[in-house]
Amino acid sequence: LGFDYPSADQIPWRLFVAILCGLYLGMLIGSLTEFFTAGTYGPTQGIAATGEYGAGAVVIQGLGVGMLSTVMPLLLVVAVIIGTYNLFGSYAVALAAVGMLSTLGITMATDAYGPVADNAGGIAEMAEMPSSVRDTTDALDALGNTTAATGKGFSNGSAILTAYALLAALVQDSGLSPPPRQLVAIFAAQPPALVSEADPLNLVDIYVVGSVFLGIMLPFFFGALTMLAVSRAAQAMIVEVRRQFRDIRGLREGAAGVKPEHVKCVRIATSAALWEMVLPGGIAIMSPLIIGFGLGQRALTGLLLGAIGSGYMLGILMSNAGGAWDNSKKLVESGFFGKRNAKGSEWHKATVAGDTVGDPFKDTSGPAMNILIKLMTVFGLVTVPLMKKDLEDGWIGAIIFLVTAMVAILFSMLWYKKSLDTMKKARAKLGSSDEKPPPLAAKSPYYAGGAEHNMENVYRGSALAEAYDLQGGDRGVRMGVTKDPLNMPGLYSGVEDAKSAPTKPESGEYWVKDDARSAPPGGGGPAGPAP
Repeated sequence: LGFDYPSADQIPWRLFVAILCGLYLGMLIGSLTEFFTAGTYGPTQGIAATGEYGAGAVVIQGLGVGMLSTVMPLLLVVAVIIGTYNLFGSYAVALAAVGMLSTLGITMATDAYGPVADNAGGIAEMAEMPSSVRDTTDALDALGNTTAATGKGFSNGSAILTAYALLAALVQDSGLSPPPRQLVAIFAAQPPALVSEADPLNLVDIYVVGSVFLGIMLPFFFGALTMLAVSRAAQAMIVEVRRQFRDIRGLREGAAGVKPEHVKCVRIATSAALWEMVLPGGIAIMSPLIIGFGLGQRALTGLLLGAIGSGYMLGILMSNAGGAWDNSKKLVESGFFGKRNAKGSEWHKATVAGDTVGDPFKDTSGPAMNILIKLMTVFGLVTVPLMKKDLEDGWIGAIIFLVTAMVAILFSMLWYKKSLDTMKKARAKLGSSDEKPPPLAAKSPYYAGGAEHNMENVYRGSALAEAYDLQGGDRGVRMGVTKDPLNMPGLYSGVEDAKSAPTKPESGEYWVKDDARSAPPGGGGPAGPAP
């Protein structure tokens, strides 16, 4: 098995050292996570600096930093696994996981700190408190992003140690390796086992190799399902918010006493959080059963090995990249690159795009890898005594696979239909709901007709088309409400969005000059439309 059991007087200190290894591993992973996600260090500052070159550069830089952040944590985890195994076998590896989680209380507190600070900032902004309050909450929120990423690093690191210990127990329960107690047993108690009696995995066995590849793929498939779930929920939320802005009088302008329909938005988020996780959770549970019953215990071990390795790497990448993207946005907002490049600038918009990608990374798919690894290993451990070593019960695995595939197809059809419904709502024309939008501004007494703007080639679901319809379309141009379709209220997120359409136009392309109004009816003064 790769190590010799020590004498009785060495066991206590060996187990104690194993616990210390896990404790210090957690501290080192936390320090590395802080380095890659905090705004005071180079990686996050580098992501923020690329905002000068656009959103694409921010996303590429963030992905590179996330990939780089997986190297040192994985090397440390490998060193701890090998070191503790030589101390007291797989039991010492499990104790290292316990040592790593011995600071769980502090870790959970710091992880929960991030959402509290984030919500405090949101409340301060909605309450229109002074900018100094928002600056303080932004600094606390940036710290919360780092502490949350640190907590995710702890959970992912402990997950891989725990998963290895469970995998060792699975191999022993399956009979592929003799239990440790039998290796040191005496004839009076039970017949002893020899190391040579182990049935090791053949890494060139085609079923084991295929299962390893499937295990490597599963975290990516699981992450894709969770990311797409966030995308669908966000699309439904955007459609609902746009509908409320369009149909509720005074909501866009922030009129006194006008309230949005919060319940509908909360219902969309909570419903998606429950229903969208059915298929990913089912795959995490069913995949070890399909492989274990279909291809045997050896193939199940290969599946879990591949999933543990790729799931840990992917979880660290997503958690650290998401935290770094978020803090790079906070860094730009704080004026780190000058007030001209702070909030509202093109530099800031580029980092906001990176943060939009990073939110599902660090808050959904990244933490989910921890759950995937443990769930697959636990279900494999519980069911492995019912499985055969080879393909003897392959028909059971085939039945489980067919049932899982049918359920997956059903959910995929439902999701596709839901996506089509969301797309139709997003492209719906103005006035399709029961309540009509606010009336257009009154026609100016100084109106003079002008050419209409050709909007036929504008995509109906775009922000330009929505803003143009809200201003009355071509009729709004003729009445003078819209002077420039490319510069309308609601089209951008700056100060102009808060301004309502002017009820009295200024002199412009479609307006009669002021001195034309004083001209006598028979002539004698300048008249005619402005050039």
